[in-house]
Amino acid sequence: MDTDMAAHVPVGQKIDPASMATQALDGLQYGLPEILTDDCSCQVEQSLAAQPAAA
Repeated sequence: MDTDMAAHVPVGQKIDPASMATQALDGLQYGLPEILTDDCSCQVEQSLAAQPAAA
């Protein structure tokens, strides 16, 4: 979203606040344990959940 902290992020990479609110409310309605509303957050969550490579 367009905030002071995200001022350096290009406009095309920011999520629409209305879309974020809709996704958050939908997630709450369906009782989801977490709500990720942008691609970057989804990618980070997937990488954290991935199995570590075998050594």
